[in-house]
Amino acid sequence: ELALYRLRDSKTFESELVSLRQKTSQDLSNKTFAELLKIKSTRRAMIIMCTQFVFFQMSGFNAIKFYAQTIFMEAGMSDLHPGIASIIYASVLILSACLAAIIGNKFNRRTMLCLFNFFCACSLILIGGYFQLQKNNFNLNGFKWIPLLAVCIYSIAFSLGTASVTWSLLGELFTLEAKKAIAPIAQVINHGLTFIIVLTFTSLVDCIGIENIFYVFGLATFADTIFAYFFIPETRGKSVDEIQNQLGR
Repeated sequence: ELALYRLRDSKTFESELVSLRQKTSQDLSNKTFAELLKIKSTRRAMIIMCTQFVFFQMSGFNAIKFYAQTIFMEAGMSDLHPGIASIIYASVLILSACLAAIIGNKFNRRTMLCLFNFFCACSLILIGGYFQLQKNNFNLNGFKWIPLLAVCIYSIAFSLGTASVTWSLLGELFTLEAKKAIAPIAQVINHGLTFIIVLTFTSLVDCIGIENIFYVFGLATFADTIFAYFFIPETRGKSVDEIQNQLGR
């Protein structure tokens, strides 16, 4: 009740609280998985979340997080030791998580996702461009700091956009009866892709080059921006019934 009171204004708090109590008092186990999928709003929510988690992983966040020091070593950082750069990056991750917790509910979900995805895509393409120039033997001796700066900007934007919004949507797009049956599928896709991307990252670096990997991450993030703008409904400040009606149109 306290969380609902903080998220809703006084006009809608009481009516939504009564509605939620009525829903939770019902038997939520009376529909099978197949029956839930026949509901248009539930089916659409499942497709949205599964697609969003694919973009979540294809943006490369976990690959960068697990191989940050390797990336900085590949960048040939001479003024700053790759280990120190990794510590700076980890500190930025903590800061960005704190910022996401503070401002996560102050702006529209779709606006945050589209805006911060733009910064993510620019940062990833910038890193890819840096490695492309390095591969072509350009003199980058005054610009070794670019990968670290770009990775930090990317991490902050990712935490404020894709990370915070995606997990918020997972809790907001589904009804109570659908959430326990269908939401785990999106999480299985998320964790499965995490395993695949992290496992194959170094092999892909050897196969297609690290610059092309960052280009792919950047294009996937840009594609997520388009997907969010056209297909993800705005959920901030809306009740479960309002969201379901919007999904069912």
